Formats: sequence, structure tokens, C-alpha cells
Amino acid sequence: MKIITPRIVILHCAATPDFIEADLCFDKFNVYDVDRWHRERGFQSCGYHWVVTRRGEIQAGRKCEADRVHEGAHCEGQNHHSIGICYIGMTTPTRYQIKSLQILFVLLNNMFNLTADKWYPHNYFNVSKSCPGFGLEAMKAMLTKEEK
Repeated sequence: MKIITPRIVILHCAATPDFIEADLCFDKFNVYDVDRWHRERGFQSCGYHWVVTRRGEIQAGRKCEADRVHEGAHCEGQNHHSIGICYIGMTTPTRYQIKSLQILFVLLNNMFNLTADKWYPHNYFNVSKSCPGFGLEAMKAMLTKEEK
């Protein structure tokens, strides 16, 4: 796999149903499902660097370490310089996912200086997509919001 220097982060949703916590299948999908879906589409592996489950578990996809980041397969024209993160669901991340996305925000900012102005929703680059279920400003507010 090609090694990249990340300059931006792109946030995606998995376009899976938005389950409610009482649903027995609340956390039905994970990185293994995404990996399988991507391989079925001809990718080498999961196209994202991180997948966040409905319960907020941060699961590794493509390699993303301080000294080595593999090129992703998540946003046409942007993979050569971006880290891809995908949360399971469609419209609104769960409170667990928001907390995990905030943790990834701090981690990636510390590792690569990827501040909030370097994070984008997938729909910023592909306006025909609704992924994720919100726009640029809402995403940045979510990432930097402090817990009370």
C-alpha cells in the first residue's frame, strides 16, 4: 500500500440504519462488515482508517500510525492526502460516537496537526452525497464541543 502524509480528515457515515439503543441490533455493524462490503466492491480492504461503532468503539481499518499512514479508499480525488473515518449509521451519530470522534480529533490533531479546519464531511467533496448526515459547520461544532 502507498504511504501518505495526511493533510485532511474526511468523515463518512456507513449508510446503515440508524438503530435506537433498545434495538437488539443496535451495534450490528462494525469494521469487519465495512471491510467485507469494500472487498465486494473490489477494494483491497476497508477503505477507511477508522470505523466507529454505534456504541463508540473505535476500530482500526487501514493503517494509521504516527510514522506510517496507508492511503485510503474513501473519497475519490482525496485519498492521496486524507484520513478517512466512518461512523456506523446514517444521519446522526450516537452520543457514544460523538465522544469517540472527539477522541480521534484530539489524537489526529496531536499526531498530524489536523485541526478542526482540516476536517471535512464527505459531502463537502461530493455534493451528491448526503454522507454524513450533516454539513461542515455542524461537524466542526460537534468535534470541538466540550462536555459539561
